[in-house]
Amino acid sequence: SLNGNNIVHDLSGYNESVDLLVTDSIKIHWKENNRFEILDNTIIHSMQPATKIINACKETNEITLECWIKPSLKEFMYNSSIISLSQDSENIGISLMQSDFGLSEYGNYKYLTGLSTRSTESNGKPYLTGEEDEPHTLHHVVYSRDNLGQEKMYLNSKLIANSVKPLGFDN
Repeated sequence: SLNGNNIVHDLSGYNESVDLLVTDSIKIHWKENNRFEILDNTIIHSMQPATKIINACKETNEITLECWIKPSLKEFMYNSSIISLSQDSENIGISLMQSDFGLSEYGNYKYLTGLSTRSTESNGKPYLTGEEDEPHTLHHVVYSRDNLGQEKMYLNSKLIANSVKPLGFDN
């Protein structure tokens, strides 16, 4: 939920809150049920490190990201983060991104997930990539990586990509 200070409150109830700051509140539009639309490029970021999430991932060697998103851009040139746990664009813990709509061979919408383990580059490459052919509908995107390194991406309950990303989250 948003208050007058442009803060999106962590309502998880798990350990210390990781609240988010909306950098430019005029670039988002709040809707019912704590949903919002991002109208233009802006950054929404935590005000402190997400230590509770980092520690839980290191302890279990697992991670799951889940989001509901309705893409509105018709095309763009670069990977755009939907949700990310990272220091910067070159030091990514995990990032769920959208990419190249309108530029792929079939005009499909692409989702990518970069995850940093001891077996990957610091930016999370190689990415796990899946495509969707109905770009402007509501998407339920789930990415999971189990403690054996098996990663899967689902779109609207359908498996769209899988791979193995071995080794742990020590880095």
